[in-house]
Amino acid sequence: MTTTSKKLKDLRMEVQAQKIAFQRAATKLNLYTKTITFNTKKNACTWTETNPPFTFDYEDNERVVVTLTTPSGVNTLANLELVGNYDTLPTVERVPYSGGARWHVTTSPRYNWDDHTWLPTTYTFTVQTLVNGTLSAAMYWEV
Repeated sequence: MTTTSKKLKDLRMEVQAQKIAFQRAATKLNLYTKTITFNTKKNACTWTETNPPFTFDYEDNERVVVTLTTPSGVNTLANLELVGNYDTLPTVERVPYSGGARWHVTTSPRYNWDDHTWLPTTYTFTVQTLVNGTLSAAMYWEV
């Protein structure tokens, strides 16, 4: 066997060994699941015009920050799932966060159309993560 053929055979064996090792390691990863329930608060805004002068109040989009904080402060691979009684489908954005994982969830406010009153949105947030941590949620202005 030539030197080149032997090196190619050795490299193929090494690649196969690494492939097996990575597959075995991936099946042994711990996956943690964290779940919380959260109710939104009214995001009341006031619009004021000067010419002609008038003012009106309205409810702006509800913005929730969902945070998974790891005890060691390391970032983690994590996935957010949500279920809720929202009227319009929320947008979910993973945002940079040092110390775990963080998402912004935004949706339109809910109303009781019979008497035109605002209603809270109830979410159940579930996070699957490779690093154990504490899951929390808050309205955007409370973070």
